[in-house]
Amino acid sequence: MVHPNSIETFHDLELGGIQAEIYAIFKNDQRPFTDRQILRKFMHGRRGDMNQVRPRITELLQMHNTPIKEVGSLVCEVSKRRVRACMYAPNTDKQDKFEVPQ
Repeated sequence: MVHPNSIETFHDLELGGIQAEIYAIFKNDQRPFTDRQILRKFMHGRRGDMNQVRPRITELLQMHNTPIKEVGSLVCEVSKRRVRACMYAPNTDKQDKFEVPQ
């Protein structure tokens, strides 16, 4: 379900279906997420394929007009490896990095 406050932004950014849902997750929670955490929220806790969300997150990162930014890295709870952490950060530059809590 898309938050009502996000609908106008989706039209301005011209986001597609999955992109719009992922954007809403970032915008509504406004904290760092790994790709796997986004997948779990997107699938409402059910198992899913990382390829459902990872390319859409990368597309959002590459769009110059979205406030979705890669902000550092976190340890993935499944793979136990460091992975990218992204978040909704509208008042920052795409290149800014943040201290990501573990």
